Amino acid sequence: MAEKSSPATVPVTSLAKLFELTEIRVQQLAKEGIVRKAKRGEYELYESIKGYIRYLRRLAAGKSGEGEGGNGYDTQRTRLYKARADTQEIIAARMSGTVHDAEVVAAVMNDMVARSRAKLLSIPTVCAPKVADISDPNQILDILKDAVHEALEELSDYPAEEVVARQLQQPLPVESDDVGDPDDEITEPGAPKPSVP
Repeated sequence: MAEKSSPATVPVTSLAKLFELTEIRVQQLAKEGIVRKAKRGEYELYESIKGYIRYLRRLAAGKSGEGEGGNGYDTQRTRLYKARADTQEIIAARMSGTVHDAEVVAAVMNDMVARSRAKLLSIPTVCAPKVADISDPNQILDILKDAVHEALEELSDYPAEEVVARQLQQPLPVESDDVGDPDDEITEPGAPKPSVP
């Protein structure tokens, strides 16, 4: 009866040299299920090579093997750069006046409504002396209509220049110093952390 051959195994040092990794990194890859461990300090050569090739392909595709949710190094780095670019576009649009901050618009609109309300409430006080001696109802109506239209005109014009002026007075969002340059701080998964002098 022919004996079933066992898969070829190699020590961790050989696999580390083959993959150009540290022995600790090979052990981490085994824990992640990327390379196949045969027994203590020994790894199945063929299955480990296949697993490592799949892992490298996922890395090249931006998925570091940390799941299919896009938590890989390249994916996260791309997200960071996109977020920074989006922030800069918003800042530029705010400065040019093509995009308005909702809080600034709300404040300007509240001021505008308050001014209109004050004008509407002042109509009786302003118009009473004007209409006191007038007996023609049409003339009184015209005076009151003019006063109401004048008060409502405040609401008809959107004060875009006031919004832009207030917006430019507000501080622009600044990137956190904690983030830094992603190329400096983000390291390849499993790579040793850079030493700090």
